Amino acid sequence: MRGIIVKSLDYKEKSKIVYIYSILGLKGYKVLGVKGKKNVSSGNLITGNIIDFTFIDSSFPTLQEFYTIKSNLNCSNDLKTIEVLRAMIEIINYLPEDSNNELMYPFIEEAFLKILELDSLKVLSIFLIKMLYPFGVNPELKKCQRCGNTNDLIGFSITDHGALCKNCYKYNDNYLDYWQEYYYKKLPIEEYSDCDFIKLLKEIEKYYLINAHINLKLHL
Repeated sequence: MRGIIVKSLDYKEKSKIVYIYSILGLKGYKVLGVKGKKNVSSGNLITGNIIDFTFIDSSFPTLQEFYTIKSNLNCSNDLKTIEVLRAMIEIINYLPEDSNNELMYPFIEEAFLKILELDSLKVLSIFLIKMLYPFGVNPELKKCQRCGNTNDLIGFSITDHGALCKNCYKYNDNYLDYWQEYYYKKLPIEEYSDCDFIKLLKEIEKYYLINAHINLKLHL
């Protein structure tokens, strides 16, 4: 089974508790005897790593075998990428318990795989807009939220929860096309359009705060 390391904690003298997000959701696993200078396997348990693992099921499951598929350790000197990784992990921690993890996991893993391969801000922008689904937040992007017009849609309004037409939108910064593309289309992350991701992320951050009640506290 594949999963993403969300965090790890010391447990007793030589062991750890590791929280892994997988198709089973976010679960904690004991990892016995993993601490110590001679135990190189602890390097597989770094936050943000994608691992392949097996476990012994119980009321408190024990991680049995595990190895790294992809490590994001190389981002340790890139403050922007560290912030992207932090924000993505925070979203996983907020996921509702009844989320369809089996459906969501492939996309979430793809995003973590692409953090170091692509512009990490692009990965985060697409990730955050897609992840509105499990929070039950559904922006209306196909009609004007003030007059109901389905034509000449040119802007996205955080407070109106969706699209506005040219008669109702009075600003020049139009990111509606990106919201529509990222929210509705299903493409490999690298095939989505590029934009000014800093500006888009500021809009996404405000939208999460108002509509999902999650303060991302992005520092980009």
